[in-house]
Amino acid sequence: MAAVYVKGQQNALTDLIDFDKISEQDLKDILGVYFGFELRHSTSSDDARRQIIRAFTFETPLYKEVNRVCQYRDESAVPTLGPYGALLFWSLAYPPLDNQQL
Repeated sequence: MAAVYVKGQQNALTDLIDFDKISEQDLKDILGVYFGFELRHSTSSDDARRQIIRAFTFETPLYKEVNRVCQYRDESAVPTLGPYGALLFWSLAYPPLDNQQL
């Protein structure tokens, strides 16, 4: 029964993020500010930002794990959750342009 639940959760995560549509350029646009490059928004990178944020907002194991790692400062999770955490941080810090409404 547990294996079915885990497989279902994995499918839910891949249904939330269409990894094939997130290009290397999208990742560079999102993380570019960190590396000292100019902030770039494109339709594609804004869609990637939405997918990254959306995956965190659903009740998946990802949400629970990211919160647990942050709460307990579990540095052993950095190799696995670190890249997603960085994308989530920069996606929230510089959200898609059409999400920035006053």
